[in-house]
Amino acid sequence: MHIGVIVARFQTPFLHEGHQKLLQLVADTNDKTILFLGTNGITLTQNNPLSFEIRKQMVQSFLPNIDIYPLADTKDNTEWDSRLDQEIDLMTHKTLDIITLYGDRGSFIEGYKGKFKTQHANITVLDTSATKIRQEIGQKPLNTSDFRAGIVYAAYNKPSICYPTVGVAVIDWKKKRVLLGKKPNEKKFGFFGGFANADDKNLEATAKRTLDQQTTNQLETQNFRYIASTQINHWQYKTEKDVLLCIFFACDYLVKHATPDDQIAQTQWFDFGELNQETFESEHLPLFEALNHVLNRY
Repeated sequence: MHIGVIVARFQTPFLHEGHQKLLQLVADTNDKTILFLGTNGITLTQNNPLSFEIRKQMVQSFLPNIDIYPLADTKDNTEWDSRLDQEIDLMTHKTLDIITLYGDRGSFIEGYKGKFKTQHANITVLDTSATKIRQEIGQKPLNTSDFRAGIVYAAYNKPSICYPTVGVAVIDWKKKRVLLGKKPNEKKFGFFGGFANADDKNLEATAKRTLDQQTTNQLETQNFRYIASTQINHWQYKTEKDVLLCIFFACDYLVKHATPDDQIAQTQWFDFGELNQETFESEHLPLFEALNHVLNRY
């Protein structure tokens, strides 16, 4: 028996011409076709938007008799080759069948060093890059119910996300006071802070960046140091399964006046002794309790 093996990702919402020709070629020239779909444990990203099961259904709609299995990524190519060989042995029961691995230009077979023979498919098609297809789809929403249903499905099936945020207590140790900010349409005060960005090298950099943004870079501060971390029950996330994790820092005030930006309607200094639970918006109370443990030492 001749068995043809394909390893691919097929991270597109449809099988493009190159996918179809490769699948059909292997099916037509072999008695049995096995497809390993690459997985890396990450879903709903730009490079890996589709789960294994979704891609499996897509391929089987085109080629119903194909056998499809997941193949996990590894950090090391040699380990990946060995894992692929082991999976093929497992799926074929180490028979004496003739097994051939198929791929096109730029596919895995160019670097494969396992024990099975490989063959270039030599498929000629127009530019059908899966990356390009994903990029084009990601640039413009479609005004269809199927498109909107897909977004809802993705939202319901994505893992819960813990978003890292920072809070910053600006402390003037000489005058024993803390600088707080009040957001527009809020009655009470809170600490400065915000979401971590991918460009931030560390959370201390996040704390410095968000403080500079919210005080229009007027303050001179130093010595950002960790105080505590806690989940924040922000009103915007009360009905969501995602959560905010706040990493709370304190920094030392040096000089200059804080000028609030559009996110902050008012800044105000508070003496250590006048801070209490009535000062803060509810989501900032866990941070206040953590700061109190620091201030009580002085």
